[in-house]
Amino acid sequence: MLLHEIKLILQEIFYHELDFVWGYHFVRQESLKKLGDYSRMKMGVWIFLLGVLLLGGCFPMAAPERIPVYDALDKALTAEGALELDLSGQGLTAIPDGLGAVRGLVRLRLRGNDLRVIGNEIGVIAHVPWVDMGRAGVQSLPDDIGLLTVLHTWWLSDNGLEVLPDTLVEMESLRYLNLDRNRLARLPADIGQMQSLRWLRVNGNRLTELPRSITELVGLERLYLAYNRLSVLPDDIGRLQQLDTLVLTGNPLEEGELERVREALPACNVVFRVRQ
Repeated sequence: MLLHEIKLILQEIFYHELDFVWGYHFVRQESLKKLGDYSRMKMGVWIFLLGVLLLGGCFPMAAPERIPVYDALDKALTAEGALELDLSGQGLTAIPDGLGAVRGLVRLRLRGNDLRVIGNEIGVIAHVPWVDMGRAGVQSLPDDIGLLTVLHTWWLSDNGLEVLPDTLVEMESLRYLNLDRNRLARLPADIGQMQSLRWLRVNGNRLTELPRSITELVGLERLYLAYNRLSVLPDDIGRLQQLDTLVLTGNPLEEGELERVREALPACNVVFRVRQ
């Protein structure tokens, strides 16, 4: 259990939150503090653990294809081929209209801006498969979110979202969705329609229950629900047989409910620690 918990912490630092392959430059202090609890381990143990992580597929074995990165829209408009546009921390209060004209745009970063209420202008990024809107001040999303049918990876962590539009379930290509540390009290009732979804992160929200349809996500591999207000999971949670990681730390779950979940998902690493 200790080994798996260390693996999750390192994974969060180096792959999910830091995401070193894609170039993020921040790490949650909470994760570093947890890792510090194990800092007295001998170097040989750390080398062994890192070997386990690499061989176990925690890190990508090969870097993704390198593409040019631009930090200004006008430069991207004249570029040819696949590209990344990084508009992080540029004081934006809306999604730029001109993004729809950047034909080769495959990765877009809007982190650290102040987008607040996003309206129908979200349609200008309907052709972009990878978008980072983390820490961007996003407070609401439009019903037209269903237009983003190409999007497969979406970071919306550390915003002020209280409600998700029901049209989220129309995003048929979405595989990775990060909603960590928002203010969500519920997920869309029909979330089970999102059959492409593989990783769902909803840590640090206000969920008191999960929609029953979540058990229809039979391809889901990782589900992060830490630090919510869940006391019970759906009766048929055992349908998620592809799930290999389920994080429930910081929820008011009774031991009996935890045992039920573990029995229903025998091949899944169910992580739970009592919130202090």
